[in-house]
Amino acid sequence: MNILVTGGAGFIGSHIVDAYIREGHRVVVLDNLSTGKREQVHPEATLYEMDLMDANVKDIFERRISKPSITTRPKSQSLNLSLIRHSMPKSISSAV
Repeated sequence: MNILVTGGAGFIGSHIVDAYIREGHRVVVLDNLSTGKREQVHPEATLYEMDLMDANVKDIFERRISKPSITTRPKSQSLNLSLIRHSMPKSISSAV
């Protein structure tokens, strides 16, 4: 499955990425590295260093990811975690 994780270079996001990769998924990380670190991104993940509001994000969705099956974002920003709990890896969803 193709999965996009925004903020995947941060502490929480990088652990989400690791869990998805352990489960055999292809993971794409979108992070502007304002608080995250490149070295925290799993080596098997594809990292795009850009802000979510960048106009080029559309290009990633249309041409490079080939329609991710699940999109997660670790920073809640009024996000109801119960809505995405069912799509998280088992090792993470049990902790949420």
